[in-house]
Order: sequence, then C-alpha cells, then structure tokens
Amino acid sequence: MIIKLQTLIFICSFLVSIQAQETPIELKDFFPRVEVFYAEKDDFNILLKYKKEILSLNESLEFQSDAKKVFSDPYSHYNYMAYDSRRRLLQVFKSSDHMDFSVGILHEYAHTLFESALRKHFKEDYEKISSEVLARGICTSFYDQNDESYESHIQNCEKKHPADLSQISLAFTEVFADFFTNIVLDSPEAMSEYLLRRTGLKDQRNFSINYKIKGWNSGPLYDGMMGYHHEALNPTRYALWQKLSGQEKKIGKREAQEKILQIMLKASLREIKKYRSQKISFYEWKTINQEYLNRALIQAIMDSNE
Repeated sequence: MIIKLQTLIFICSFLVSIQAQETPIELKDFFPRVEVFYAEKDDFNILLKYKKEILSLNESLEFQSDAKKVFSDPYSHYNYMAYDSRRRLLQVFKSSDHMDFSVGILHEYAHTLFESALRKHFKEDYEKISSEVLARGICTSFYDQNDESYESHIQNCEKKHPADLSQISLAFTEVFADFFTNIVLDSPEAMSEYLLRRTGLKDQRNFSINYKIKGWNSGPLYDGMMGYHHEALNPTRYALWQKLSGQEKKIGKREAQEKILQIMLKASLREIKKYRSQKISFYEWKTINQEYLNRALIQAIMDSNE
C-alpha cells in the first residue's frame, strides 16, 4: 500500500501533537512505584505546590502511595476524578471549564494513601477484593425487577452475603481523604467550599459544623451501586477537627496535624477490622446504625494515647 507524502506528514505531525499534550511529570516522591505517569501539568501542580506538607504527612503515616498509574484526560467531557483501588489507577478527567481542581486532586491522592494502608494491614483480605463482586450486583442478577417480590428477594439475598473490605472501608476512606485535604489546605471548610462551587449545595462534608450525632442517618451506605458513604461519618468530622485544634495549641500546628492524621488512620483501621471480624452481612452494613458508627470512631480517636 502506497502512502502519499502529504498523508505521512499529516500522520507524523498528529502524533507529535499528541505527545506534546501528554507531559510526563516527575512526582516520584509521591508515587515511587508509578509505571505510567502522563498528565497535564496544571492538574498535578497542586501536589508540587504543597510538596513539603504532603511529604511531611506521608512520613508520619510511615508509608507512601502505592498507586501504580496516574492518568489525566483533559479532553474529557466530564469533570471527574477517582482512584480505582482495584487497578490502582488515579484518574483525572477534566473538561475545559477551568475550575480549580486542587481540592479534588488532593482528595483522590489521599485515597491512594488509605488504600496503601489497607493493603498493608489487610494483606490476604485485600487480595480477595479483586475477585469479589458487590453483593448487590450478585443479588440483582438473580431476580426479575418486574417481580412484585423483587425488593424482598434482594434483601434476603443481601443478608446472606458478607460485606467485603472495600464496602466496609468506603465511609472511612472518604473522611480520611477529606481530612487529609483540609489539613494540607489548612482549612476545615476546604472540601465543603469546593463542593459548593461544584454542586451549589452548602455545608457538605464540613469539619467546622457540629452535625447532630443523635439519630444521625445520612441514608443507606449503598443504594444500588452508590450510597451515602461520603456523608455517613459527618458527625466525626467536627470532633476530629476539634481534637486537631486542641493539639495544635499544645504541640504546634505541623506536629498536631501529623499526629491526628495518624491517629485517625489507625482508629479507622481498627474499626474496619472490628466490623470485618463480625462477618457483618452486606445488608446489615448498608443499613447500620450510623449514630453508633460515628460514636465508635470518635471514641477510638479520643481514646488514643499517641
């Protein structure tokens, strides 16, 4: 097949333009085992901007992110960031609306840290996650949605399947990621203000609001494939920031931030281990008493002698 010279030149120039748009960034301090790292510089400059603060917190946690890949697609039609824990892939999909994504980047980076901790502390249990399917998915595949008894069948099925590590840890990792982000940005309202800009909704996931813990229920932790895991531990946020503020007065800001972040992580891991050892069912977990969930975590944090 003969390719015209003009066509060849066009193909070569197109490939060069793609390569120019994907700029490799050296962030080995943050992602020491990264296999593929191509991203738009603007997306990840926030990590470089707060390099000192982030690495200080990393050191206090005694490990670094073990994300294998970081991928950014600035030409996507979606404003979206996520950490895929099963593929260990930090993803950033950004449209051209020029919104400040610094909070989102820090939040998703913090997820890579929490997942690293899960792998470290739940080695064999964590490996099972990749082969497990959400109980909701297993159950819904068995029954006809048009059946009048559909929801009853689903509920009975969900009561037979244990909640896996990824499901139980989800509410904890969301609070950890928000806490890490707010610490780096030195504001209890950083995440809440970011969500206000994105959604127009006020007072979401705010560490300066004393959410009423008595009777707290944000909604089911899972509702189909989603749920209210971001908000489930809202009452813990205020208690966490109050403890941080108290420690800052005693030992200084940076030392307090490192100390309380480590306490929060270890308390979360202990709580996750407790619920895993109880072999709680998927249904029991998604409908768990959230007042109790918050009180137990707050108590674990406050009781720490570290």
